[in-house]
Amino acid sequence: MRFFPVKTTTELKEIKDSLRGEVINKAFQNPGENMSFARDFISGTASGCASVLASQPIDVVRVRVQTSRTGSPIALARSMASKEGLRSFYKGTIPPMTGVGALMSIYFGVAQWTRRKLQKNVPRELTIPETMICGFMGGLAQTPLANVIELLKVRLQVQRDNRLTMKGMLREVVRTNGVRALGRGLIPLIWRDSLGYACYFGFCETTLAYITPEHQKKSDLPISTVFLVGMLGGVVYWVPIFPLDTIKSKLHADSLSRPTYRGMFDCAKQCVTKAGGIGGLYRGLFLTVLYCLPKNAAKLPTFEFVSELLG
Repeated sequence: MRFFPVKTTTELKEIKDSLRGEVINKAFQNPGENMSFARDFISGTASGCASVLASQPIDVVRVRVQTSRTGSPIALARSMASKEGLRSFYKGTIPPMTGVGALMSIYFGVAQWTRRKLQKNVPRELTIPETMICGFMGGLAQTPLANVIELLKVRLQVQRDNRLTMKGMLREVVRTNGVRALGRGLIPLIWRDSLGYACYFGFCETTLAYITPEHQKKSDLPISTVFLVGMLGGVVYWVPIFPLDTIKSKLHADSLSRPTYRGMFDCAKQCVTKAGGIGGLYRGLFLTVLYCLPKNAAKLPTFEFVSELLG
């Protein structure tokens, strides 16, 4: 008894070709989405590099203000220029330059991917909470790498003798407290970037969609408008989460062998106690707002420009 009919050579070849075509279609399913993901990664890399170049000198002074107990931003900047030279304003540039492209590519890539996934089920513009979810997911995805980069950057920025390079700082951190030291400050960073990018993405995407005329694209907006939206988005990012950034910076700059802080909550408690109030967590906020203006003015337009360039 035969359970299956006998197939001719021609029929077997047709079945083989059909199965092979199905496998190929599965392997390369939805190539448009893959291309969009690659475009977002490339655009994010360019965006991150542009933002670092535009804001690094202010960032160095900002971290010094956050991690020191005395001195105004102007006084600290003058002291750096006279004692450490003008090159000190570009301390710690290599870690963000080597990693920020990856961070921004992860952030924009995941945020845009999340948006496309949500839009498949929502045949309309995303709501503000939905755009915030996109930003939250993008910010969360890049935090493990971001923490290592920021840890090295902060420790390079606060060193006074310029004796260590990025590679030397990495070796010192691992030698002093093991690989686990690279995770110091990760918890406040996770909260900072998840909540911060939720606010940033939600504000920028919603604002750009609102001001874009009907039947036009965001890329049709004047570059000055995109610059302004990016700058305001940076302020929206930093103001709500600044206490988390202060805690993160203090944990990153703390001694590895004899730490002053036992963790995130102990650091917050000491900041408030020593400063005589909640203001201790907002030390350096004004300088950070200044820092975020050129950074985010460069970030968003660069992303939009490269995305449009890549089609």
